[in-house]
Amino acid sequence: MIFVSIAEDKSEFAALKYGVDFRAADQSKVGNKPANLQHKELLIPPEIAEKPKELPAAFADIAAEFSRWLKEDEVTVLVSRVRPMDLNPLLKKNRESLLAMLILAFPEARWFFGTILGYDEPNADTEALDGFRVRHGLFNLFQPQQTPFFDGAGLRDWVRRRAKEDSETKKDAGYLPRREQLAIAMDEETYYAHLYAYTAYRFGFRSLAISARTAADAVLGPNASPVWRAPYVSLEDLYLNFPDGGGGLSDLGDRRKEFPALGKIQHRILMTSNHGTAGNLAKNARNRKYIAENGIRLLHKPHAGMLVVWEASGLGRRLRWGEGKVRRGVGEGYVWPPDWREIERIERKEKQDGDENKSGGHSSPGILLLIARCLIDRAKSMLPEGPSSVEEAVRGAVLVGDALELLGGKTPTAAAEALSLRHQFELYAEYGFIGVEKYIPLDARFQEIERDAKSIALWFGKQSERTALNIQINTVNQLVRILRAHNQFDEEQVCTNRARHLHNSLYMHRQPWRYVFLPLLRYSEFLFKSFSRFALAIFLWIGGLSGLFAWALHAYGGAPGKTQNIDALPFGNAIGTFFGTAPVTSYGHWAIALSVFAIVAGLAHLGIFISYLYTLVSRR
Repeated sequence: MIFVSIAEDKSEFAALKYGVDFRAADQSKVGNKPANLQHKELLIPPEIAEKPKELPAAFADIAAEFSRWLKEDEVTVLVSRVRPMDLNPLLKKNRESLLAMLILAFPEARWFFGTILGYDEPNADTEALDGFRVRHGLFNLFQPQQTPFFDGAGLRDWVRRRAKEDSETKKDAGYLPRREQLAIAMDEETYYAHLYAYTAYRFGFRSLAISARTAADAVLGPNASPVWRAPYVSLEDLYLNFPDGGGGLSDLGDRRKEFPALGKIQHRILMTSNHGTAGNLAKNARNRKYIAENGIRLLHKPHAGMLVVWEASGLGRRLRWGEGKVRRGVGEGYVWPPDWREIERIERKEKQDGDENKSGGHSSPGILLLIARCLIDRAKSMLPEGPSSVEEAVRGAVLVGDALELLGGKTPTAAAEALSLRHQFELYAEYGFIGVEKYIPLDARFQEIERDAKSIALWFGKQSERTALNIQINTVNQLVRILRAHNQFDEEQVCTNRARHLHNSLYMHRQPWRYVFLPLLRYSEFLFKSFSRFALAIFLWIGGLSGLFAWALHAYGGAPGKTQNIDALPFGNAIGTFFGTAPVTSYGHWAIALSVFAIVAGLAHLGIFISYLYTLVSRR
């Protein structure tokens, strides 16, 4: 572990060093030194506020050091003093702005603060300051560690809140989504815990990935830390067996006694792999009764990806908040993509009320773009060799997901890159974990990509529709590459079909006259989707051609010589012309014209069928 002490003056380092030494007292030692522990000191003097133009350069220098440290080990940051109400990256008037930038840019780091300033200011919000002290004070250094990836303690949400509520910056940051509610993911397998925690995070919750009994006690136990309020959502393994002890947790009644805070959770979702044995019949019966009485949703492992888990849990339907416009399926405070019409309505009303503060215009604030660029570049550094684990893939998804939210789509190129990377890392997380099903539906992911691409493309004006298609094509093509690398043939075919649909849409959009080909292009997409659809189309073609040949025969006055050969019957004519090249010439010009049409259609379908077979054979 690497401890980083941040102070305004060198004299403050001594107190922080004492905290590091006290924290390291229980660690194993190599010689006379704690094992796997480093201590860095970073001096950020208050004079930095006097040169706001140098703030980006200072951030870049410190960010380079943080990036290097995080590649080596976990990083815990101790700050000597802080003014929480100024933790706003857009203010650029004091060192707190730089700290806020670092907090947003490095979600993996743990942050703890010493002296809390601001109580003596006029109209000080002492309740908010007390809450900040409880959740982020230096004494929390000695609490059981929780992963900071998913902002369980709410520090990143605090920074966003300050930017959204400050009178000087609220118009620039009004689009930032917040995560006001807490979710927990509890599983002794860390991969499952991280995947569930990230699932809750991407749908608007601060979340905790709990894989140890000490961490669970700190959040849910009888003596739970005041840092954690009662979670709103929980995703729990039914058969919990933490490595650091704690029996009886697979009995839900006993679990409730061990963790009283579970009784306050509004939505509990249990996950199970159904490995209960005959010796546990009584306990299984008690669990079934407990689940039925408490309205708990039960899901079975393995799961078909994070989007399916969220939908199967019912949270996509049951979660709702907001007055007027109701938000569904996400945590309170989380609005994504930004509702630009609502934001513009509020701005117009404020101007009418005499508030002439200027908004940030049509681009993301430069500071937020700088932070987002740092997040994106750090995530991209993982891609050449691919994430080494599920946790690494989830980390990358958090980095680019936060970048996308900070940009809000107002810097479209960077936002489109973040969108593509987010879905790439999510696929890496899902397909890199054997606990996820082999086949994962992609329709919901395509819908998300389309929604976010359209939101980003709004800033291109008249070119928005074409830009949205280009963003979707780029993202889907990257997903095809990942699916191919993981030998996910069926999903690769689905992605390829989606890319074909988008390419065809873009082809027509470039020249309006090309829309005359719309029926043919959409029909070819239908045929390529699956063999069953192709077979259905052939069946319908034969039936339709048989009807047309029957009409031509009837118009001609019946078949010559009243032959009974099947070749001369309408059905035989349809088969012969669609699968062959010999036209029907025995009853009139209509039959000849119909034969030519059937032969051309048959050859076209043959070409599509050969292409489809080639794709199957070459990939399987």
